[in-house]
Amino acid sequence: MVSDALLLKVKTMLDYTASEKADIEKLTLLIEDGMQRLRSYAPDITDKEFEEPTAAREMLMSYVRYAHSNATELWKENYGEEITRFRLAYLAREAEREETCENQKQNRIFAVQRRIRDSVSDE
Repeated sequence: MVSDALLLKVKTMLDYTASEKADIEKLTLLIEDGMQRLRSYAPDITDKEFEEPTAAREMLMSYVRYAHSNATELWKENYGEEITRFRLAYLAREAEREETCENQKQNRIFAVQRRIRDSVSDE
């Protein structure tokens, strides 16, 4: 779902003045397509990240600009390096989350082992 705030930001970026319902629906569809495309590269992107000044919003704005001109294939070509960096940033965040999760699991195992040792030594 495209928020009114995001729609307004995209309209401002495009200098979009059309206000017909069909035009707004088309622009909304382009934004949704862009959000979905970017989430295919980085599934953890939140709607809020598209509204804040982030790499996700920057990539979305560029995608919508190209899509509005019926040139998404050129977006992939012209933004290939940025898309790769975007994907790598996601993979780095994912690896960090997995490492944190693994560390938390290891800490829980150590805590259980300490409790077992303590309960055995109390007997």
